[in-house]
Amino acid sequence: MMKNNSRILVLGGGKTGASLCRYFIRQGCRISVYDTRVEPPEIKTIKNLSSDIRFMTGELDPDIVREFDLVAVSPGISMHDPLVVNAKKSGKEVIGDLELLYRSRKDKGIIAITGSNGKSTVTALVHAILCEAGIHAEIGGNFGTPVLDLDSKAEVFVLEVSSFQLELIKDFTCEVGMVLNVSPDHLDRYRNFDEYRLIKERLYLHTEIPVINQDDKDMRRFITNRSIV
Repeated sequence: MMKNNSRILVLGGGKTGASLCRYFIRQGCRISVYDTRVEPPEIKTIKNLSSDIRFMTGELDPDIVREFDLVAVSPGISMHDPLVVNAKKSGKEVIGDLELLYRSRKDKGIIAITGSNGKSTVTALVHAILCEAGIHAEIGGNFGTPVLDLDSKAEVFVLEVSSFQLELIKDFTCEVGMVLNVSPDHLDRYRNFDEYRLIKERLYLHTEIPVINQDDKDMRRFITNRSIV
């Protein structure tokens, strides 16, 4: 939970940025939003949330992060962005929506699914199975609804998570985690395939019960003495 009146900089004016704003409004924080685009897709939504939200576009001096207590980053923002880099150098906490979700939901079930291919299909299938079993499950993340906008009363969250979201997890832990497969993707963001693969595989370091695709040679090496399906 955030302290009341904490100064928050939200990077990104898209769906996740709007979701982050809603979350921080509930915490009583003072919010500024930055996007390089003059008309980001959710600018009207964000402005309608509160007249107190400060909106900034165009180029910014990276030192502006010193004004804030925390920097919340949308998945589309690179960790090499000057604002993110400067925030870390300045000792500011840099956080994403998955980490915020976990901090507010430590006692509830989370199933996280990632992979280069097939993650939307598997996420939808797992959600359908839980619902058929009479379990109140919510589906979201990279699949439709941002994680911070899901019904907090749900017993289980079934989340499709991207490599971009996994870059910012720290204490986040899910009950069940799946990395379906990893193949070259997003190489405009990562230096090489190995860096991308390691980001995907971070999910297993934050999972109580890892579900591993044993047909994938890169995934098999994560089989340990832990609970494996």
